[in-house]
Amino acid sequence: MNTQIKSVKCVHTEHCCITHGCKYGDPKCPVCMGDKKQSFACEDCIEEIEYMSHMVNPPKKAIDFALDECTSEDGLFFLDLWRNNEWPEIKARFTKFVLPSSVE
Repeated sequence: MNTQIKSVKCVHTEHCCITHGCKYGDPKCPVCMGDKKQSFACEDCIEEIEYMSHMVNPPKKAIDFALDECTSEDGLFFLDLWRNNEWPEIKARFTKFVLPSSVE
């Protein structure tokens, strides 16, 4: 890895990721080689961040659904399924709830 990272932008700095690799399949990608710094989190990083935030902290929409649309027991069960990422089970048992696209 280069100790002096160049800050010149190019297609790689705008699309590639040190974690998720070169979006162009270039084995000498300057971002992946550590020669250039990526400008921002790639699409895959952003999706992972959104996915993780939904797993750890159910959005207000999920909490409201558990409180307003379910019996106490079902609401707790729904939130427990959410915490354990049981998306198919949520989809099957709680058909009124629309899952966010990031977890389907």
